[in-house]
Amino acid sequence: MKIGILNIGGNSASIWYALERLGHKAVIISKLTPFYDALVIPGQGRFDVGLDRISTETREDILNFNRPVIGICLGMQLLFEESEEGTGRGLGVFKGRLIKLPATHIGWSKCSNENYYYFAHSYHVPSNWQRFKDLVCKFEKIDFIASCHKDNFVGCQFHPEKSGKAGEEFLKMALKC
Repeated sequence: MKIGILNIGGNSASIWYALERLGHKAVIISKLTPFYDALVIPGQGRFDVGLDRISTETREDILNFNRPVIGICLGMQLLFEESEEGTGRGLGVFKGRLIKLPATHIGWSKCSNENYYYFAHSYHVPSNWQRFKDLVCKFEKIDFIASCHKDNFVGCQFHPEKSGKAGEEFLKMALKC
């Protein structure tokens, strides 16, 4: 499978290595073309900065891409409508607004499927805001969406490329959407 990794900064290299370990051909790209079997929107950083790194044309291409699209961490957040972290309008695949956590969540946490995943985030989508949620996690007594999907779009707040075997299994599943 040939997978494009959208270059918006952050953890593009680590997701590239994870996909290559799974036997895929991963390419870091700035523009989406129909030559890819899947797209990953990775992320680290701020909501508005991530949005600014995606051209208007590429945003439309993402929304019209009929193959798997996986948003990781900031990449998942960009798939939502908006965030308290910025003023820009997200891609709007998922309905909802990201809100600030009481503290930054960094480290391993157990999700509703009993697997542990690695997180590094300061904003979240409350678990009751999304009807397409797949996994829920708890941090500081707050339930939040750890992963969600809609059609060919999959988002995960955690970093599957840093989450060991559970992360690998998540990536395999997401690439089949």
